[in-house]
Amino acid sequence: MAEASPKAQTILQKLPPILRGYGKMRSSELRVMVLVDNDTKDCIQFKQELLAVLESCDPRPRALIRIAVQETEAWLIGDPDAVRAAYPAADRKKLSAFRGDVFDGNWEYLAEVIRQGDSKKLAALGYPELGARKREWAERIGPIIDAKRNRSESFAAFVAGMNKLVEN
Repeated sequence: MAEASPKAQTILQKLPPILRGYGKMRSSELRVMVLVDNDTKDCIQFKQELLAVLESCDPRPRALIRIAVQETEAWLIGDPDAVRAAYPAADRKKLSAFRGDVFDGNWEYLAEVIRQGDSKKLAALGYPELGARKREWAERIGPIIDAKRNRSESFAAFVAGMNKLVEN
């Protein structure tokens, strides 16, 4: 498996003192959400590492840790109706074939659903163009996602966790 980028590693290294700081705030209103986009590490092992960081905090903040499996684009593809609403010319057949967070390459798949042949062009362009396109997808599709119909398992876990975090 590939390692996280140096930038991502730096952010994760800062997580323990950040969580400890929130734990010391002692506010009954405070909730912390840690969301990590993971497409390289073993998901179960990685979540256990993050939970261990949270458990090591004294005092421990009210926090939720969730992992977006195989890129957050899986969350977007998980609601085909939202994709079609944002992109009416989307490839309906390819979109209906999506079965959840089970394969690599969700951003490529979404690019192909929206504009056939676009993933190869975007991959060749790289960043910052690829990042701009991903941001566009999130801005157009994200606000109209219906959590109840979304087929992404990691999105469903995120929503259930957020509901639990808010209720407690």
